[in-house]
Amino acid sequence: MDFAENNFITLLKSFTGKEINEFEKFVNSPFFNNQNSLIEILRELILHYPEFSSNNFTKKKIFSAAFPEKKFNDVLFRKYISNLMKLAEDYLVCKDILVNEEKRVISLLDQFDNKNLTPFFERQLTKIEKNKELNKKITVETFYFKHFREELKAGYYIKINKIYEIKSCLIRSQVYVLLHLLMSNIVYANMMLIVKKTFKNSENNNYFDEFNEAFDLIGYLEKISDLDENEKMFIALCRIDHLISKDPYNLNNLKDMKTLILRMSDVLSDNLLYTFFSHLNIYYLLNLSLNSIDLTKDFFENYKFMVERGLYDRKGNEFINYTEYRTILNYAVRLKELDWLENFIFRFKDKHEDDIKDSLNKYSLALLNFERKNYEVSLKYLSQIKVSEVIMKLDVDILMLLIYYELDYIENALSLIDSMRHFLSDEKHFSNTVKDNHHNFLKYYRILLMNKNNPKLQVLVNLKIEIINCTNLRRKYWLLEKIKV
Repeated sequence: MDFAENNFITLLKSFTGKEINEFEKFVNSPFFNNQNSLIEILRELILHYPEFSSNNFTKKKIFSAAFPEKKFNDVLFRKYISNLMKLAEDYLVCKDILVNEEKRVISLLDQFDNKNLTPFFERQLTKIEKNKELNKKITVETFYFKHFREELKAGYYIKINKIYEIKSCLIRSQVYVLLHLLMSNIVYANMMLIVKKTFKNSENNNYFDEFNEAFDLIGYLEKISDLDENEKMFIALCRIDHLISKDPYNLNNLKDMKTLILRMSDVLSDNLLYTFFSHLNIYYLLNLSLNSIDLTKDFFENYKFMVERGLYDRKGNEFINYTEYRTILNYAVRLKELDWLENFIFRFKDKHEDDIKDSLNKYSLALLNFERKNYEVSLKYLSQIKVSEVIMKLDVDILMLLIYYELDYIENALSLIDSMRHFLSDEKHFSNTVKDNHHNFLKYYRILLMNKNNPKLQVLVNLKIEIINCTNLRRKYWLLEKIKV
């Protein structure tokens, strides 16, 4: 295996420049590392950051540079790299605790409790409970850590013989467990909704529906009287999210959910704000599939808010998943926001998974050039794409069909239609909804194609009516644009 593909090197590549500097100091610390050999090896390795790909980047050359007087020993070198990997893992754990204030203070309380340092425990607990900023923000882990805080308080009261004080701790501890469970339930149920819509083997999975029928978590939590305002708002947001998941087509609920998310935008952590906006966007998409065209701009504004607010920035590293990225591409195109789209493509060009980064960037530029009517340029980008991801293959093929239509490449289009039909029939993972979506497009596209140069008026009139009434169809707006009747 190429040394550049070693797990430790892969991990180093993911580090920012600041993290590389911090890690070097970490390895130099005698508290964490007592092997000078590791310091020498790391010093040579980071000279090759961030590419780790020059001709001098081999195990032998790194070893020789670190230890000029020693003969290369592969077993010893692998041991050094293994030890550095362990140190890198320790660094990440330490860094996480230091930057996560909730996690840090609970860990500190636990340590004071274990060492029977009661005055230290009391001071730290008072400090935490007076910290308005810490108690105001709701993160993915807030309720989880507050549960542990209440448990530690209960143990503290028992230790100082004030058992009569533990009642509220025990109740609050359980309430926080339920709030954390509510958060998980809402998030997981929404994820399952996506999976059920997309993949065949999940279509009949009703676990979360059955759970929510058996346990009315929201109803129970709403009856608790001593919740703070942010906790009450959070429960209200979860309730409306749950209601919309059962009936996504109630537009008043959709509007109320967006209002509540924006109202809580300074209360929810960026991670949770992203999560609830993602849920909202899924519900918008379900409505848009039923021809709620008036929601298109509002839906796209949600994504613009998410991009401009930096919700795709995870602790200094921007990343956007393929599904969301392609949704933003498609709706920017639909609304002709091409200048914004160009900036968006450039901003995120290095923010994708490595195995699809090059293909996704080429597809994005192909789509942008297609919309600007640079069909030959678009086709050139598509021809350079090596597709391994099945959803992207469908995206590339659909765009190829649109270009063939515009350039009047009839035979190429017919051949690709046939190829796509076979691919969809053979693909076992797609749900029937996804397959029907593409089969419908191919059916209507073929009729449109065959009537492009010799149009039959009645055929096109009937086609337009069918397309308008079809609720499961890709590129619906493009098909309708091409029917000139």
